[in-house]
Amino acid sequence: RCDRAVTSIPSYKLYTINSMRMRTVQLYRSPHPLEMSGKLTEEGAALLARGDFDEAIRKFDDAIAVDPDCGPKQWQRGLALYYAGRFSEGSDQFALNLQENPNDVEEVVWRCCCDARSIGLVAARAAFTDPGFDARSPMVEILAVFKSEGARGFDAVLNRARSAEDTKFAVPYGNFYVGLYLDACHGDRAAALPFFEQATAAPPDDYMGKMFALHYRLAKHGQIEIVPRVGLGESEGYTHSSIILGGWQLSAGHHDGFKKDVALASMAEHHREGVSTLDCGDIYTGVEALIGEHVDRVRATGTPNPVQIHTKLVPDLSRLTTVDDRYCQAVLLRSKNRLGLLGPLDLVQFHWWDWAVGDHVEAYSRLCKAREDGGLVRNVGITNYDAEHTKQLLDAGLPVASNQVQYSLVDRRVEGALAPLCVGADVQLLCYGTLAGGFLTDTWVGRAEPSVKELENRSLVKYKLMVDEFGGWAVFQALLQLLRGIADRQCAACTLADIAIAWVLSRPAVGGVILGARNARHLPSTIRAARITLTPVELASVEAFLSDHTTPPVGPFFGLERDRDGPHGRIMRYELNRVHTAVHLDELEARVAAHIACGARRWADRTDRATFAQQLVAEAKTFEVEGSATEEHAGRLKLLLERLIDFQSGQ
Repeated sequence: RCDRAVTSIPSYKLYTINSMRMRTVQLYRSPHPLEMSGKLTEEGAALLARGDFDEAIRKFDDAIAVDPDCGPKQWQRGLALYYAGRFSEGSDQFALNLQENPNDVEEVVWRCCCDARSIGLVAARAAFTDPGFDARSPMVEILAVFKSEGARGFDAVLNRARSAEDTKFAVPYGNFYVGLYLDACHGDRAAALPFFEQATAAPPDDYMGKMFALHYRLAKHGQIEIVPRVGLGESEGYTHSSIILGGWQLSAGHHDGFKKDVALASMAEHHREGVSTLDCGDIYTGVEALIGEHVDRVRATGTPNPVQIHTKLVPDLSRLTTVDDRYCQAVLLRSKNRLGLLGPLDLVQFHWWDWAVGDHVEAYSRLCKAREDGGLVRNVGITNYDAEHTKQLLDAGLPVASNQVQYSLVDRRVEGALAPLCVGADVQLLCYGTLAGGFLTDTWVGRAEPSVKELENRSLVKYKLMVDEFGGWAVFQALLQLLRGIADRQCAACTLADIAIAWVLSRPAVGGVILGARNARHLPSTIRAARITLTPVELASVEAFLSDHTTPPVGPFFGLERDRDGPHGRIMRYELNRVHTAVHLDELEARVAAHIACGARRWADRTDRATFAQQLVAEAKTFEVEGSATEEHAGRLKLLLERLIDFQSGQ
């Protein structure tokens, strides 16, 4: 009936027809499918060139829906999928495009980039498709770089481009694809940027010229995500970067060489490259406040890529029998206020020092209650829990999104009962100690065994003990040699640390690794490690070595550290939370004074300013626990609340 009604309506002219029910219906006569799909493709290409990738993909999909035969011609759809981070779909699109253009090197190269981002360069090369002959210079040389030559082929690409008949085409294309190889296949954006800059200095007058400019701008400002992201917990849409920046090394007194400005610069640099998740803890002295400064700086830039923060709730050993709702609220509010957050904490990880003291299940349920009732927490998890006690939480019906554990090639205790339990219960393992405090790096290859006096901090002492448990220094050196050989076969720039990280990321249930945040010196290596996929042969060689030369420590995970009289337990510190103590009150007073003095600069919006003041009031009120406040504390708290109330009324 509608078709008959619009037969006399000219194409593309839109009419409004009121139905008998007074509803407005818009009807128009569609042009030929080829005409419509072409128009939609043009619209998608324009959106892609502007950087609106999701909308561009929708236009390309609409074009295919109108005319399915145009699917193999949608090379721009493949580009949009790449930039949207949908690498597997992008690979499929470029494979389809090769049916239409079997000689096009660019289709092969972009498919390789998609595969490198999703399954690693080694696997991408294994799936490599050789095109026919592409006569454009320097496409033959570009193909060789992606197929096998890597950095060894850069000179051939650039020399061929400079000697080509059409240098206006060849030079920018040569520079761009050299940069793309570094960026997409190796994660070395710093090395890639000069090539992107050269490609855009005199771009070709074609569509790819626009894409060169777009790619350079996005890469320069860290807007192309190069670190994989992982979903976590029950929160709809919550993801974290697979590489997580760890804050333990930034704790006061941990390292004599700590510099605040360097640490903040490192956080910013990692964030620009897609490492947007940070790990800290209520017991990491000074770290939550430091990360709060980083959050402020990111917020001020207006970046669409927010910071995700994973912190902890670690009751002091002396307080294990008194963890209640108010205790949990105090720790959570303190963390939020240190960090300068108005919304919920992304992930809070619960720790218990001694299974024989108190009731860890009941205490953890209080954290879960704070998540359900107060909106203080988005996801709840645990840290350093063994299989038996993790199962107790799960059997009680409590949510456990993750378990932060020590896991590396020299510490595989989680592979006993814990990892299989986490796989079955969908509990994600977030792993620290992946590089064993720096021992699993090229620095230690061939070096003599260090004495305790030569180790510069508690972290190295802790991990040297694990090397001893692993099998001793000679076996450890043999492992380093094996990893160094794998790194050499992966690529020229690959480090031993890259392989150690990639191995942990390949393990069942692992969702991320936590690496130190002191500086950004190792950032290119970190990015590369996140995208390395070890081959079955490489994984088998590591497994064979571990089986033949080592015996994992017996007993439950983290059992060594829970023995307070043993060498592992003696380096632990069990009373760093200090909630509701004089230390906490001193800190809160300083936080209130800072908000009164500088709140307007931190929170431009008056409502945000008032919300944060209310959080400070809520934190102060948690001190009012039956008789726990001394007379001096009570007086200071009263004055503190009066100052906050006066400040709010003045706002």
